[in-house]
Order: sequence, then C-alpha cells, then structure tokens
Amino acid sequence: MSDPMLVFDPIGVVMMANKACGDLAGRPALAFIGMSCHQVLAELTGSRDHSFCAREGPPLPGDLVIPHYHKDGISILSGTVRAVQNPGYPGWSILTMKTAGIPEIEGAPEEAYRKLLHAIHLIMVLDQNGRIVFVNQFAASFFGYTQDELQGSDPGSLLIPDEESVATFDSLIRDAREKKAEIVWREFACRRRDGDTAWTSWIATPVGSAGEILCVGYNRTGGRRAEEAVARSEERFRIAAESAGDFIYEIDLKTGVVQWFGPIDEHLGYEPGEIPRSIDGWRSLVYPDDLASIYAAFQRHRISREPFTIRYRVVDKGGNLRWWEDRGRILFNLDGRPDRFIGVNIDITRKKEADEAVRRHLRYLSFTNRILALTSGVDPPETVIPEVIEVLTGEIPSSTGDLLLHPPGTSDPAVRDPACSGNETDPLTIISRFDAGEGRSGLLLLRRISDEPFSPDEREMAAVASHLVGTYLERSYLREELALAYEDLSLFVDIMSHDINNSNAIAMGYTEMLRDGDLGSAEGYLTRIIDCLVKNAEIIRDVSTLRNLRSRRDRLTRTPLDPIIMREIRHRDGVGIEYHGTDLSVLADDLIAEIFTNLIGNAIRHGGPGTEIFITVMENGDDAIISVADTGSGIPDELKTKVMDRHRKGATSRSGSGLGLFIVNKLVERYGGTIGVTDRIPGHPEEGARFIITLRRA
Repeated sequence: MSDPMLVFDPIGVVMMANKACGDLAGRPALAFIGMSCHQVLAELTGSRDHSFCAREGPPLPGDLVIPHYHKDGISILSGTVRAVQNPGYPGWSILTMKTAGIPEIEGAPEEAYRKLLHAIHLIMVLDQNGRIVFVNQFAASFFGYTQDELQGSDPGSLLIPDEESVATFDSLIRDAREKKAEIVWREFACRRRDGDTAWTSWIATPVGSAGEILCVGYNRTGGRRAEEAVARSEERFRIAAESAGDFIYEIDLKTGVVQWFGPIDEHLGYEPGEIPRSIDGWRSLVYPDDLASIYAAFQRHRISREPFTIRYRVVDKGGNLRWWEDRGRILFNLDGRPDRFIGVNIDITRKKEADEAVRRHLRYLSFTNRILALTSGVDPPETVIPEVIEVLTGEIPSSTGDLLLHPPGTSDPAVRDPACSGNETDPLTIISRFDAGEGRSGLLLLRRISDEPFSPDEREMAAVASHLVGTYLERSYLREELALAYEDLSLFVDIMSHDINNSNAIAMGYTEMLRDGDLGSAEGYLTRIIDCLVKNAEIIRDVSTLRNLRSRRDRLTRTPLDPIIMREIRHRDGVGIEYHGTDLSVLADDLIAEIFTNLIGNAIRHGGPGTEIFITVMENGDDAIISVADTGSGIPDELKTKVMDRHRKGATSRSGSGLGLFIVNKLVERYGGTIGVTDRIPGHPEEGARFIITLRRA
C-alpha cells in the first residue's frame, strides 16, 4: 500500500490526492481537490487550529509532524514536502505522509523526538505519583510559568477548578495507566497563571519503565482568539523592546544581517538608521578591548550550548562608554547548524555606576575604619604613624608614604623639605596638610612609584588619613599636656610643701634666736635669714619660669644668640666669663635667656669664688653648638645623667632651688634641641663641667 500523497500548485491548492490519502481521511480522494494547504491540515487535525498550519500559500519544503485526529483517537503523522522535479510544473510541491505514532522518551531516535518537540505545543511527563517531572519550554510559557516552577508540581493546579475538568483529567491519566487504549485522548479547560481560560486537547500514553505518563496537548481555544493574543503579545513585545535600556536583536548567522527591536540609534546618540544593521555595525559599537571576551563567550555557547551571558562596554556617538549586559542563544536549523542568534541587550550603565559607587563607598568605609582603629587608641605616635602609613600604602598600590611634623612656631615642613617643593600639583604626588592643634601641623606625603597618576578616590583617602592623624596627634598632645599639668601640679605642691617650707623654717629658727636675746650672733643670723629669703625668691622665680614654659605657645622665630649672651654677662659683673661673640641665630623665643641665666648661675653657685666660665658658639651644618664650661668642682660621673632632673642638686653643699638645670632641659626640648654634660677636661671631673647644647639654626 502506498503512502498518502498530495500535490499542490504554486499557490498551495491541491491538484491531486491519491487513494491512500482519502483512506486516511475517511473520504474520497477527489474531495481534497481544490483545498488549500491549511484546509487539508485542518481536515486531518479535526478542524483544530495549530500554529504550524499555514493560513495561505504553499507548504514549506522540509519535514512536517502533525497530530491526526480520527474516530479511533489520535496518531502522529510525519510528512515530507519536496518540490516537483518535472520542469513543466515549476513551483509545484508534493506532500507524502506516514503514520509515525508517539516515540518513547528513552531510546527514541533523536531526530524523531526533536521533530516532535518542534511540532507539538504542550508536552509534560508525569511520574508514578502524578507529579510533573518534565515540561517543555513552550508548555511552561503557555501556562505562564518557568520550567523550574512547574517541575515537581501537581498538574491539577493547571486546571479550571470545576468538577468536570478535574474528573476529565483524572480519567485521562487513569485510563493511560491502565492501558485501556494505546493512546488516550481527552479535552478539558485549563487555567493560565494570568487567570485566562484555555481549552486544550490532550493525549496520554505510558512511557519508560517506572510508570511515567507522557502527555501531549494542543491549544483549541480558537483561531481568532489565538490571533488576537498573538497580536497583543507582539504589541507588548514591541513596547518592551522600545523601552529605554533594553534592545532585542536577531542576527542572521548566514547573511550577517542584524535586526534591532527598539530605538538603538537614538539611545547611542545616532540618527535613526545610522548604525549599520550588520555584524560589522555591531562590532563598531563595542569597546575594542572587550571584543575578544565576547567572541570567546559565543564560541563556548556554540559548542557547549551553555547560556550566553556577558557584560561588555560600547561607545556611543559622543565617545562615552556604556555598559551592556548581553543575553541570548543560538537557534539551530533542522540540520543542527547555527541559523540565527536572538538576544537582548540591557543597558546596565547606571547599575554599574551604582555598583561602583557602592564598592567605592565600602572600600572607603573599610579604609576609614582601619585608620580609626589605629588612631583611636593611646599608643604613642612612633607606633601609630608607621602603621597608618603601612595601611595607606597597602590600600593605594605602587606608592610610598611619609609623615612630616613640625612643632609650634616652626615653618611649614613642605617649605623645609626639598622633596615637597613644587610637587603639590604633580599627579604622581599627594601632599595633604593637617592641623594637630595648638599651632602644630604637618603633612602626609605620598609618592607614586609607577607612571599611573593618583585617582580622586586615592587622594580622598589620603586626605581622610591625614585628617584622622591630625586629630589623633592633637589628642596625643592633649594627653601629654594633661600629664605635664599633673606633673606641674605635683611639682608646685612639692615645692610649696618642701622647699619653701624648709627655707621658711630655717628663717623662723634664726628669727626666734634673735627674739630670745642671742644678739652676739645677730649679724650671722641676719645673713642666714636673708639667704633663706633670697632662696625663696629664686624658687618663686623658677616656678614662674616653669609656668611660662608650660603655658606659652609662642611661635619659634629667628633669635640672635649674641645679644642674649652679652646681656647675661653684663649682669654678672665681677665674674670671669670668657666669650668671643657669635653671629649665629637659632629658632627660639624670649625664654632662651633662662638657659644662660641658669647655666651661668649654676656654675657660679657651685664653683665658688674665683670660678671661671667659658662660653663658645659654633656652627655645625643646620645646628648651632653652644658650650658653657666652668672651672668649678665639676659633676661626678654617677650624677651626669641625673643632674637635669628636678631637685637633683650638684655635689657641693651650696644650695639652690634644684630647678635651674631642670628648666634648662625643658627649654632645650621646647626648641627641638639636645643637651648633655661632660667634663671640661675629659677624664677629670674635678676640673669642672661642660654643658653642650644643640639648637636648630635659623
């Protein structure tokens, strides 16, 4: 018996049908003559509407798979459309058909199963418990869900909740399991996710070895409603495609023609139609550095069929970079060859900018918290500052850092440091000044060791670090001043309760002896009383000097040494002082005179009559070296390291306030210098002492 066959003319009208075709339809073969291709397919499918049935025109060449409804149920027809080879009938075509049945899921020929998937709309496989274990993409989309959402669900949730639909579906599955027929067929109403009702026709048959049921369904809602739905869907698609930022495209991989859905030209600043609709036109938009990664992603998708998703940059007409997220897939023809590529470009520039802003903000917060953790404690600056520099240079790669400080009254370190001069506008240098309170300031210096300029974010981080360092140093200085204030309080209380009281007690003792009538020694008693009063005056004077030293924040200025030394020598009339003058100046204030007052007074007091004093000033690079030596009794080696402490007196019995050398030491520290004591003649402490002071030249 021959296979059913139909012959169509160039406009798709049946010109001939064989007897097998009539037997298949249960009517005379001549009844097909004059029918259109669509009418023939509608006849074979029981007048049901299917999207694969052509409305007009001849059948398209190639393979065709359709459901055939008949009195005994439904079967699957596979057909082939080919051109008539006779040159006398140009444009004519022949359709031959045969019954193919429904293939098993496992073990079915791949080509037959692929044709089935392309031809039949709704496919589900239910397990032995009636749950969905497979649903094709079209069925999921038809009901308004994703495949993952329907996986494992109850198919009853897709039915209209009325007794008739539920009962009909249950009978479809039950009869299929009990194999009451090779193919069981039922019709019932379904409900889509959006609430719409759809009439569907289903066939069911057992497959596999674990009791699975294959269900194949067709939409029977009606041709007009389907067309209206398609029109509405296309309109929604067009509106979505023309919305800002999203652009659907289709590439014909054979011709290289690109079709855009949406105002792609306007979005990128071009005139409508200005961008060539070709792969070369698309390539001209892509940022050159990103092309290689796009090609690599496409090849992976072509070979592995894994999802194609990639983010890359495009350049608009104004030269601005924009970020696209590209998602798509290759569509293959029946021969398995790439035919088209359909995708969507989503403009994610704002999202990328927002993500980058969040990333920068988080980086900024993390960096700030790390610097805060270092600068919020009580560790000394010599510990904290290197750690801050380490964090800063670790966060800003290819850089080196330094921190320059200058005390009150000194010039800006940027002026004194040649490395800073003229570099404040250098893109490879960051100079960030900070205030540490009470006239103290400094700067944070960063240098790039590569050719990449510092970014605005990196400059902002350096500014934050320098500000936090300045605040930390100000707190450190305040803590130091608080400690010094407490130390001063203890010192002043000690002086009042000890030194002045002792001196007063001695004076009171001699006064009482005079009152009691011991007039024979009156002159000696009066001398001692006067000595006590003089000592008290010296103590009060020294305490006043200390108060000035602690409280004053005068700016250090250029101070010539010669007038100060000469003025002190004139006040010591009758004392042998050798000094040859100097033209050097140092960074100091008017309290510097106390250094010479106390050193010369200390030498006279402890050296006794005839003591000679030698003062010299020498230049040593950026420093001035001041030497004050005497021919007195000297200072023993065991006291040399302690003589600057308060209340540490010399080796003689002659008494002073015990504050003179302590004041000298504090003044030298104030000026950023150093002081030391040695023998006037090395190795002979009994030949006198030598105080050596180093101060910064001005």
